[in-house]
Amino acid sequence: MGDTKVTLDRAAIDHGLNGIAYPAEGAIAYAESRGLDAHLYEYCCSLTWTGAAEQSYREVSVRIGSAT
Repeated sequence: MGDTKVTLDRAAIDHGLNGIAYPAEGAIAYAESRGLDAHLYEYCCSLTWTGAAEQSYREVSVRIGSAT
């Protein structure tokens, strides 16, 4: 979705949505720039979780290519 996904995620953050499955690149930083305490959880969005900060990630990295 590219730029559309970024625009939608920013609008969701601006309107108070408190959870985004698969946030666009930069969405966490954008939420933090708006004064929010953003966290990334590695859970399916259909499950509930405790919301404990120690169970979250502050950043995500992706490695593309073979693991040889």
